[in-house]
Amino acid sequence: MKNKNLLMGLLLIIAAAGLLTRNHSGLSFGLWDIAINVCILVLLIKGIIDRSFGKIIFALAFLVIVNKEMLGLAKLSTLTILGAAFLATIGFNLIFPKVKKYPSAGAGEYAPILVHNSVKEAAVYIDSTESDDSDTGSGIFDINNVFNEHTKYLGNSCLKRLDISNVFGALTIHLEEVDLKDNKAALDASNVFGKVDLYVPARYKIRLDPCMVFGSINEYGQTPAVDSPMELTMDISSIFGSVDIHYV
Repeated sequence: MKNKNLLMGLLLIIAAAGLLTRNHSGLSFGLWDIAINVCILVLLIKGIIDRSFGKIIFALAFLVIVNKEMLGLAKLSTLTILGAAFLATIGFNLIFPKVKKYPSAGAGEYAPILVHNSVKEAAVYIDSTESDDSDTGSGIFDINNVFNEHTKYLGNSCLKRLDISNVFGALTIHLEEVDLKDNKAALDASNVFGKVDLYVPARYKIRLDPCMVFGSINEYGQTPAVDSPMELTMDISSIFGSVDIHYV
């Protein structure tokens, strides 16, 4: 994460220098244009790796905005391009919901528990008292929210992986009562034009990998543990939205 932030920081500094000198140079395609295009390409590559429609489509939209004169699309306004990207993101997420591959049941693993808007909040819970077997629940959750407002609780659960997708909605997720399977778990959240609140136990050791495009990712509350045996890795992206992480 440090190397990625260093690269992005250097590119933005170069872009700032190019922006200041652009009007004083004879180049039609200066340092600013090169740096901003490289930044967007980094976002595009990350979107492809993460298989995130939001990151891919908005990266392409920003490439069009930056290079629209060269592409012969100067008549298109920035708002029109972003609006089209927004609608396309929602459309692709509705038609092609995120699907992840997991080991099949019987091989020591279980299929993911899907938690969509239409499923009652009680479906989010895995009650550890249902069985003495600590592997009863898969520990894998997939929460999708589109054009809606929901609060989800993962209680008495043993978490292995949590995938979150929030598009133009408001989503609150509570992890206060969750334990981590084998003391390690991963959280992958994608937020596009929405608001996400995550309540995470401060007893965890946190590894946060943020990605923001005209959005924000904020941390509040207690300082997470430094030497805890329980480690939660959070890969969070926020595009034209906000993600607030509350350590409790």
